[in-house]
Amino acid sequence: MLRIKQLPTFDSVAAGKKAVVDLPLGLRYHAIWLELGNNAVAANAITDLVEDIVVKINGKPQRTHSGFQLNVINGINGSSYLLQASGTNGQADRRLYLPIWFAEPWRKNQQEVSSLALRANGIESFQVEVQVKAGLAAPIVQGWYEFDYDNRDIGLISKMIRQDYSAVGTSRDTWPHPTATLSELLESVIKRPKSYTSIGTYYVSVDEKYWCGEFQPATSAAPPSAPRMPETHPPQ
Repeated sequence: MLRIKQLPTFDSVAAGKKAVVDLPLGLRYHAIWLELGNNAVAANAITDLVEDIVVKINGKPQRTHSGFQLNVINGINGSSYLLQASGTNGQADRRLYLPIWFAEPWRKNQQEVSSLALRANGIESFQVEVQVKAGLAAPIVQGWYEFDYDNRDIGLISKMIRQDYSAVGTSRDTWPHPTATLSELLESVIKRPKSYTSIGTYYVSVDEKYWCGEFQPATSAAPPSAPRMPETHPPQ
């Protein structure tokens, strides 16, 4: 059965500062809810209140995203997983409640839901850092967490690593390469002879992650279809 408890007090909750909370170890975390606000009559959307939110284990980032990005990611699984709000928009009583999901309540059964709940066992520290937006009169960063108990070591966790790409300067080549034929690209990827006339599903692995998709026949000028979402295991 899940329990709910208030988060410990964040350190350094001030405009333009990084608010940090150390979470208790020995629990299995299903979700952390951040309560965010500004005790002033001012704009108070998520982008007005916080910038980056970072989840750290043993001092190393495991999830990095802005508050806005986190909310968009949550919304992929349905509107019920987005941030919630109370109070009047633009007023001092406005509060936003932003979830950091570890368990995945959108899954089909209870075993899948709790499979990635974060077991804070066998680690030295578990922290959440919130970069408070500059210029706020009286920022609020607090919240609560949903947990139960599981004495196994931490095991598998779900990470979110942000990668920024430059939008200026010399462009990078994209698929298909401007000087390569589709047949040559296919041969380089899947090591098939050039004489093939059609091919169905292909697999590409990078750092033990696998992508799959489908190619057009070699005689077609159309580019290959976009890869599907990455799988966590090789094809059988």
